[in-house]
Parts: sequence; C-alpha cells; structure tokens
Amino acid sequence: MNRILTLMGVVVLLASPAFAEGSAKADLIWQWINFVLLLSILIFVARKPIRGLMAARRYTIQQNLEQSRTMLESAEAKFQEWTEKVERLDEIVLDMESAAAERAAKERSQILVQAEATANRIKADARTVIEQELLRARAELRTEAATLAIDLAAKLIESKISSADQERLIGEFISKLEALPTGQEKSASTQPAKRN
Repeated sequence: MNRILTLMGVVVLLASPAFAEGSAKADLIWQWINFVLLLSILIFVARKPIRGLMAARRYTIQQNLEQSRTMLESAEAKFQEWTEKVERLDEIVLDMESAAAERAAKERSQILVQAEATANRIKADARTVIEQELLRARAELRTEAATLAIDLAAKLIESKISSADQERLIGEFISKLEALPTGQEKSASTQPAKRN
C-alpha cells in the first residue's frame, strides 16, 4: 500500500508545470512512469498465477533435489559396498590361492601314492614274469639236457650193447607183453624196458 501511495506521489509531482514542457528529459521521465505503471499493473494482475507457477517450480525443484539426494545416497552406498569388496578382493584372492595350493599339494601326494603303487605293481609283475621265464628256461634246459642225455645214452648203448644183449632185451620185452592182460598192452608198449 505504501508503494502505491509513493507511486501516486511521484505521478503528481511529474504532472506539475515544471515537467509540463516538452523537453527530452520530461519525455524520458514519462516513459519511465508509463513503464513502472505498466509493470505495476502486470505484477498486480499476474501475481497470483506467477506465485502458483513459482510454487509449482519450487515443488518440482524440491522433488528433484530429494530424488538427487536419494540417488546420491544410493550411489554412495554402492560405492561403499564396492570399496569393501575391492578391499576384500585381496583377501579373497589369497584365500583362493591358498585353497588351490592345498588342492595341488593333496593331488600331488595322491599322484605320488598312486605312482608308487603302480611302480610296486610293475615291479611285482616284473618279478613274476622273471620267475616264470626262469622256470620256463629251467624246464627247457632240463628237457634239452634230458634229450641230450637220452641221445648220448642211446649212442652209448648202441656202441656197448652186443647183438646177444639186443636179442635178450627183445625177448624180455615180448615175454612181459604176453604176461599182460590185453588192455595193458598199449601202456606197456609205450614204457621202456627195464634192465635187470
């Protein structure tokens, strides 16, 4: 209200005869007066809608600030969470490395135990094979020695036995054959004649 009175006083003062001359100064003052009056009327008329717009704008800004604050708090919480994860990352990596080293040591010991068992089994198999080969070689040597002994004995007998001895042996063999029952002739014929 005081402003309106002040404004009216200025208008009355400017309407006085001192300003009535058509000078450039008076025209400029009247232009300012018109501008101020127009601005005052616009403010008076548009004040309620402008206040509503300003209130809506203030509310929107407050909402945006609240959303920004919420987003900032959420971002700070995420940042804190990731910072903690990064700090624990070294610990997690060390835990993983120690677990991997433990697993590797266990696997290494298991592999060594398995390798030792395999080596022992191979040694046992080799011993068995060697023993079997020795037995086979001994049997072959015995067979060969027996064959050689028989051949040598046959040559000795041929050179030492006379025709009378041969006739006597043949006779003894035939008499033994005749003394056997018929089923045993085959088995007796395969047996060599014993010398008395």
